[in-house]
Amino acid sequence: TAAIHRADVRLHLWPGNGQYDFYEDDGETRAYQRGEYRATGWRLTLHGDRLRLVTRPGGGLPSSPSPVTLVFHHLPDGPVTLDTAPIPHRRRRDATVVKLVTDGDRHIVELSATSG
Repeated sequence: TAAIHRADVRLHLWPGNGQYDFYEDDGETRAYQRGEYRATGWRLTLHGDRLRLVTRPGGGLPSSPSPVTLVFHHLPDGPVTLDTAPIPHRRRRDATVVKLVTDGDRHIVELSATSG
C-alpha cells in the first residue's frame, strides 16, 4: 500500500515454523476487489538443522522487483543460499541479515539452524 515504504520492508524471523502473507494494493481505490493486489506468501520451516524460507507470489497485480531485508534471529553464522546458490549476507549482533529482491517468482532461502 502507499503507506509502506517498500525500500524499508524488513521481515524478522526466528527458528521454527510459520507463515505470513504480505499484502499490497494501491492504497487508494477499491481495485483490490477486482483482484488488483499482490500477496507474497512467506513460509518458514525448520528441517533438521536447516531453516528454509519459501516465497510464494500471488494476487492479480504484476510483480515489480521489490527489495526486502530478511533478519534471521538466533542463528549461528554460516552460509546462506538463494535457490541453492550462495548469496551474500552480514551478521548483526545475533542475527543474519539478507537483502533479497522479490520478483514475482518462487524462491527458497536456506541457512543453517545449528552450529557445527
